[in-house]
Amino acid sequence: MGGLTLVEILSSIAILAVGAFTSLSFYSLSQIRLNSQEDTRMALELCQSQMEQDRTVGFTSLPSLNGASSQVAINSVINGTMTTTVQGITEDAITAYYLVTVKVSWVENGITQTVQLLTYRSPYR
Repeated sequence: MGGLTLVEILSSIAILAVGAFTSLSFYSLSQIRLNSQEDTRMALELCQSQMEQDRTVGFTSLPSLNGASSQVAINSVINGTMTTTVQGITEDAITAYYLVTVKVSWVENGITQTVQLLTYRSPYR
């Protein structure tokens, strides 16, 4: 008499269950990572947009941007904070140029995420 025993059938089901569970957990982790990358991309776009707005400010008015902070929407669920800092770099006792930093911070899955862009501005365009 040929055929499979109950032990063989149960062993096969257990192996298939482990494989299916592993695949589903991998998919779940991949989806979480993909969402995190999408949020990072959106934060970078927000930083870039703020940098472009800051470019319209004249050189002598740049210090007025220092410490500017606002709430931003990273996605439909997560909000963050965007902060602009301006640091004067002096040469020969005058401000030769400014270091402008735009930073977006948000909390995702209990972890604080931060993205920042930096640029130098001189009085010469």
